[in-house]
Amino acid sequence: MENKKFNGNFNILDTIDISNIKKILLNNINKFCEANNIENNIQDIKRVNTNNSPHTHVKHLTFFFDSKEFNRTIIKPYNQDILPLLLNDLNNITNIVHKYYNNNNLIIGRCLATNLKSNSIISKHRDGGNIVLLNGHRLHIPIITNKLVSFSVGNETKILQEGTIYEINNLRQHSVENNSNEDRLHLIIDYIEPDILNNTSKLRT
Repeated sequence: MENKKFNGNFNILDTIDISNIKKILLNNINKFCEANNIENNIQDIKRVNTNNSPHTHVKHLTFFFDSKEFNRTIIKPYNQDILPLLLNDLNNITNIVHKYYNNNNLIIGRCLATNLKSNSIISKHRDGGNIVLLNGHRLHIPIITNKLVSFSVGNETKILQEGTIYEINNLRQHSVENNSNEDRLHLIIDYIEPDILNNTSKLRT
């Protein structure tokens, strides 16, 4: 099924200084865990890593995630001991996003850091089944990567660069190969219009 996000696989928004983000994430690398680990205060997150999951080799640290409560979708903060240390960086990214899309209404729907183990892959998959994933702009910002890590979307494969903000067309098949001896660290942020969260007439399917 083709999607209506944008006509392409990758968009490049801008580049940013990632030095503070890298420092904060590396200082808290021991807090990264699997998606179903309740010790990360994310027990309401539905993705569960299994042997058949494309994200088997991925750990993450969540900062914002959507939750359904009282028939409304709200965005909840997590790891609030770390989150304040990243707020200046997130505000800078949000300013870039508002300017790029010419839309000051966009808010963060999800924000998480992901750690893909060395010499491992994220197998081909499409994102779906969720308002934010279907209707948001999914941004990847490489924090630690190298030339042996490749990211494929659709029929296009790229070596992503640290500090560059990419939007990926996550409704197309995508995958990652980390053929290096270094873990890959990304910051992933989904931006979405708040009225879409609770207005089913505006949802993409």
